[in-house]
Amino acid sequence: MRWITAIGIVVSATSLLAKPPVPRPAKEITIETPSGKPRLPRAYRGKVALMQFLYTTCPHCQATARLNSKLQQELGPRGLQVVGNRL
Repeated sequence: MRWITAIGIVVSATSLLAKPPVPRPAKEITIETPSGKPRLPRAYRGKVALMQFLYTTCPHCQATARLNSKLQQELGPRGLQVVGNRL
């Protein structure tokens, strides 16, 4: 009976000292601007940001990029920031 009590105390003590592996903060991604400069997403804080990750040779990605450019022209003055990042 003493062994069971001792094991229970050890298990309880180790569970109090252990830290859960999740949730853990994720590393912030870096976005490369068309000029090649790295930029963090927090630079767009306070704006509505639309981020597109695309292949430049994909026709569907190209069509979406054209649509996003139009949205940027129309809604940019109201706070929209379109960011494209090629893969």
